Amino acid sequence: MHAIISVHFVDNAQHPIDELPFEIRQAGILWKKGTTDKDGNAGSYVIVKNGTEAKSDVDKLVGGLPKGGQTLYTNSPDAPIEIHIVTDTKEKKLLHQTTIKWNQCSRIVARSKWIKINLPLTPNTAQERDEAQQRTETCGFATVQYEVGSPGTKKFATAKVIVCDLPKKIIDTAMKYRGSTAWAYSTAKSTRHPDGHTRDFSAGTNKCSLFVHDVLTEAGLKVPWIEYGRISRMLPWYQKLSPPVAEEWATAGKLATNWNSSSTPQPGDVGAYKVNYADASGHVGFVVCPGVTISAGNKTVLVNDAGFRVKKMTPQERTANDSQRETQREHDFTLFRRHKSVKAG
Repeated sequence: MHAIISVHFVDNAQHPIDELPFEIRQAGILWKKGTTDKDGNAGSYVIVKNGTEAKSDVDKLVGGLPKGGQTLYTNSPDAPIEIHIVTDTKEKKLLHQTTIKWNQCSRIVARSKWIKINLPLTPNTAQERDEAQQRTETCGFATVQYEVGSPGTKKFATAKVIVCDLPKKIIDTAMKYRGSTAWAYSTAKSTRHPDGHTRDFSAGTNKCSLFVHDVLTEAGLKVPWIEYGRISRMLPWYQKLSPPVAEEWATAGKLATNWNSSSTPQPGDVGAYKVNYADASGHVGFVVCPGVTISAGNKTVLVNDAGFRVKKMTPQERTANDSQRETQREHDFTLFRRHKSVKAG
């Protein structure tokens, strides 16, 4: 009585997760621990119910597996296989479980709900430990690939992320639209405030701020709209309500009722800078992890290092960048906005 399995890890976008510590357990017994390879593979195995297969037959089965295949024995054929992730703080999180399909070959794909940064610091009190446990239960793990430099450079890097609670929900929502053209410069788009106001954005307009608004709204947050254009109280028909633009997100005194300001980025933050472009007031997007952003670009929603490039420049590169006109140079985010319901740290 045997089964053959292969185990693979992918993130929420179906990308393989490499270098991820894992454990495979069954019936309370540690079967295997290790780290995924560059393709997210965690190995191939022949599972055998003790006393049901001759060793020579088992050896033949293992010989047919990819290099490194192993045998796992069990006395509990009905117990599920459990796939755990081992966090940076050595906590074990159950990511996937499945029953053994005897006399079959199975490909087990353990899919993370998200993407890696360290979990909260080790709590000191019982209450903090309880809160940390609740946060752990709503955390996700993965590796995100992002583009380095201006769009089209075709240079990529990866970052490991762990995010929890509301920041996780914000990034999960944003990542659904990676590659989308719905907020492209050449695309017309409308948005609706929960209060009933609508706002149309025509083709030929930048929509990075609209992307931020739409993602936050979908994630369940109410974003205040800003009043533009009213000349006086006597001419209310000139009033135009619209989602906040990059300049508002980049100004600490604005949107302050529900949004804290910080100079230190955390996953799920809204990052922004203000520059007086001809057709925009700056740029705004979401922090996936420090150094990585998801935002609406000119053509598609991009995951890249926008808003963090100047910090990574050499002194010579920074001097060259500073010599350009303000509207042509690279800019880093100057402010990070965090909803007041999110705990610091």
